[in-house]
Amino acid sequence: MKKLLTLVLLIVFAISLSACYGDGFLDEPDNGDPINGEDPNNNDDINDNDDDDSNNNDNDDPNDNDDPVDIPSDGFNYIPYLQDFNHPYLTTSTTMELVFTEDLQFVYSYQGDHEFKECFGIEENQTPVPCDIYGIFTTSELGRYEIVYYALDSQGDIASAAFYKDVLKDATLLDLQLSEYYQDVEGLYGQELFNALRLLLNRTVNLVDYGTARYALQASDQDPNNPNNVIQLYTGNSVDKTWQCPTHDNCNWNREHVWPMRRLPVSRPSNTTRSMGSDLHNLVPEDYNENNFRAAKYFTETNTNDTYHPRDGAKGNVARILFYMDVMYTEITLVSGYANPTNYEMGDLDYLIRWHFFDSVDAFEMNRNDVIFTYQDNRNPFIDYPHFVELIWFGHHEIPLND
Repeated sequence: MKKLLTLVLLIVFAISLSACYGDGFLDEPDNGDPINGEDPNNNDDINDNDDDDSNNNDNDDPNDNDDPVDIPSDGFNYIPYLQDFNHPYLTTSTTMELVFTEDLQFVYSYQGDHEFKECFGIEENQTPVPCDIYGIFTTSELGRYEIVYYALDSQGDIASAAFYKDVLKDATLLDLQLSEYYQDVEGLYGQELFNALRLLLNRTVNLVDYGTARYALQASDQDPNNPNNVIQLYTGNSVDKTWQCPTHDNCNWNREHVWPMRRLPVSRPSNTTRSMGSDLHNLVPEDYNENNFRAAKYFTETNTNDTYHPRDGAKGNVARILFYMDVMYTEITLVSGYANPTNYEMGDLDYLIRWHFFDSVDAFEMNRNDVIFTYQDNRNPFIDYPHFVELIWFGHHEIPLND
């Protein structure tokens, strides 16, 4: 009976709105900055709420429009995906709830069309109240935006619904059908995709011991033009694949940790060790002297006491290996700027994202991924699906918009 009464009130309200002042809803703001700097390793901070522009409430007068409100005959769709972030319109009402005339949209493509949906505050035995909107939104910049719909009840208390609108480079990527291995992560992005990949990789992994890595790398990094050789990642040289290492400093190639051992929270592995130190995705053949020069430096565009600059043909490979490690292990973190080894940090994330697009996946890298899968049963998702980078770090300023 209450629902029927509410529906009758809505129809009466629609007629009165049509006669009095049109559709009664706020025009969409035409500019604004997203919440940038998503860190997928920090589940609390990925939604950075320091967007100064979110304090602007430049909505138009609801009496400016002339079109009548179109209230569906079957009632309202209730808002899903409520979010918890700080804003000035936290709910205090115990008698009003907000409802929408259409399903809400939360994910958009860069430069895509968008509009705010109609919203009412519904209170028993009261005329429905059109919602106001707090926050700004635009699809002209990638990132996350905070939006709050709110209305005042008959006692002057607030009813509000807060949620995020996300702008991805290409939201249609969420509709791609993935291979069977990745079915559990279909349709996800941002922190949800990051977390789901971590669960997948750890559920399927079967690490080999560090000794086995000597022979696995002979297969995974084999020179496609010379099956007797392996290719060293940093130098690009093709060298005899046979493991020849009479002394530690006299090997024909080394097992290089792209995420350096000194930046991992485990002891240096012995040949019988199975740990993140023996993860094949993080190991590559390398020249002893180049390995020694690189040491535990993080990656940038210059060689310094703290940083190492790989050759162009290795940049994308390095980036995707480090993306894998970041997702795979909870104890280590990719960061932008200086990477502190005592915190098991690695970087520079800004350069790595740039390199991922600059040096795209090739046949050598895909074959390496396939071979490693036969040894340890998990895959590098950023080789299989390079677009995962733009879905996870969707608001990052190094995501290219013109390719």
